[in-house]
Amino acid sequence: MKALADAAIESILYLSLAPDEDERADADGEILESLVATLQSSSPEELDELRAALERSRVAARAANRLTPELLESFRVIETDIFGDPD
Repeated sequence: MKALADAAIESILYLSLAPDEDERADADGEILESLVATLQSSSPEELDELRAALERSRVAARAANRLTPELLESFRVIETDIFGDPD
């Protein structure tokens, strides 16, 4: 669970130290890249937990009728970036 703990701490630190709005877009991109890189090194068990969390999020969005094209694309990108190309 080390990779998940590292990702959580990075997220908390980012939220605590988020820059002003003008600088935020670049910082958001940087933290997302860092989180993805950290999560890619997760153990198989951690990746299973991440897949389960992603599926829970997808189910919750569907139940709340929030499955927009943008959200569906985000789910796809997360799956590809963290878990690799499904093919």
